[in-house]
Amino acid sequence: MPVSPTMRASLELAAERIISILDQLDQDPDLEDGADAEPSLGAPEGYGSQVGWMRGGDRDLELEDRSPVAAHQVIARMIALLADPARWCRGAGARDAVGRPCSPTSPRAVAWSLEGAIDRAAGQDPAIGDVVEDRLCALLPDMAGPAVFNDWPETAHEDVVALLRQALASAA
Repeated sequence: MPVSPTMRASLELAAERIISILDQLDQDPDLEDGADAEPSLGAPEGYGSQVGWMRGGDRDLELEDRSPVAAHQVIARMIALLADPARWCRGAGARDAVGRPCSPTSPRAVAWSLEGAIDRAAGQDPAIGDVVEDRLCALLPDMAGPAVFNDWPETAHEDVVALLRQALASAA
């Protein structure tokens, strides 16, 4: 079934909110079945030489989405991310379900500022995040940038969404 980028972003957010709630209910959200018996990301114990381990190999075993992302796709993701006023915040890049500041890319994040939404929507590509930020700055000539606009006392949620829609129209 074909799914639009906006619908996919909404589904991802719903899943992340559910996981965040479940994490808060657990004693240790990072402890999985099997007592966290997964491989460590650190240097293996008993390895003959840390230098050999440090140099690593030529195999990248991580599954990553390396497809290029365009600015309009990131802005569309930001609109989906911030469409609900409950998912917009001030004073931090992102906040968890109880309102504590957290990283915008954290699975615990449930609300984002404009800057945090850029980080979240751009994912692993900070260069495209810079392009999006530049587009927003071009639409905010009297402001220092998206962070100032987001936290300005007179800025409302509707203003943030309107700015993003304007940026999306100019990116197409």
